[in-house]
Amino acid sequence: MPWAILPELDHMIPKMMGRVAIRAFRADLADDRYSIEWGIPSDLHRALEIDRRYRSLSLGLVDAAVMAVAERLRARAIVTLDLRDFGAVTLRGRPQIWPRDL
Repeated sequence: MPWAILPELDHMIPKMMGRVAIRAFRADLADDRYSIEWGIPSDLHRALEIDRRYRSLSLGLVDAAVMAVAERLRARAIVTLDLRDFGAVTLRGRPQIWPRDL
């Protein structure tokens, strides 16, 4: 998972699933149960390009960084609940948007 999503998950999980879930998620992170893509400088540049190109969507840094990392890694799919924004952007390699494209 791209690094940029971690603060968003840390914010959303306790609100949607509670304190037990966020503690379990954090413990899993610490135990390397997830593969974190920490990124490279060009990811930020590409994220800014995507955000500028699709400025009417107001993507923000997190979504644009996830998209940039997905492009660089040639991801087959992106898992997101934000179907509006992710579905509106055409990325290199055209990864599927899950669950929309399942």
